[in-house]
Amino acid sequence: TMGMTVGPMLGPVFGGLLDESYGWQGGFYLMVGLGVVVLVASLFNLHETNHKRTSSGGLSGLWRNYRSLGRHKLFWAYALTAMFTSSVYFAYLGGAPFIAAQKFGMGPAEMGLYFMFVAVGYIVGNGISGRFAARVGVLKMVVVGSALPAIAIVALIIDAGFGLAHPLALFLPMFMIGLGNGICLPSAVSGAVSVKPELAGAASGLSGSLQIGLGAFTSALVAWLLSDAMWPASIWPMVTVMALGTVGAYSCVFAAIALERRA
Repeated sequence: TMGMTVGPMLGPVFGGLLDESYGWQGGFYLMVGLGVVVLVASLFNLHETNHKRTSSGGLSGLWRNYRSLGRHKLFWAYALTAMFTSSVYFAYLGGAPFIAAQKFGMGPAEMGLYFMFVAVGYIVGNGISGRFAARVGVLKMVVVGSALPAIAIVALIIDAGFGLAHPLALFLPMFMIGLGNGICLPSAVSGAVSVKPELAGAASGLSGSLQIGLGAFTSALVAWLLSDAMWPASIWPMVTVMALGTVGAYSCVFAAIALERRA
């Protein structure tokens, strides 16, 4: 996962440069080119690894697996923790470009450089997870990782109270959000897929869909709230949505703690 983070870290930088050089279409041209390369490489090098497939798959089998997972409260506790923790990042992603452009007058290239803070934080958080998760345990990693976005939100509130005088006041807390996601998400997903190991694939897919689903909604919601018709250049709608995501994450963390103790 640390390696996968290199893309999101460099993507905004290249995207900003392409936007300034070729317009907003520049990033899409690069995406098409890279997509073709990945498709061709996959066709020739990505072979089937599941040699024990049965005929019980398909949509009906997937639905049965999801129903089985749905009966386990501990799965939902971990999966929803990952979902809400991710939503904090996506809310920031939907709002920060508006605020950076309207309040600080930042261009796409400069904005892309500042967005590297989240990727660096995520890389560090993933490194911490790889080194300590097996020793410390899944639940403690989730607790610590879920707390760090809350610290970032408090920092944003304090910065907003002083008027967000510098772009770092907006982007530096993003390091804490990335760090928290890097620490929390691997353990939260691990906890979700370990509830029923025989359904690990379905659990991973469902928890991932929940993360991306709520993330897409929160990102669009914050972008709409910060549009010209609503509250342009105001940080408070973004902070509010982020705070709600943190509250949701920690509510699920407390549920996971209670369920683990009961077990």
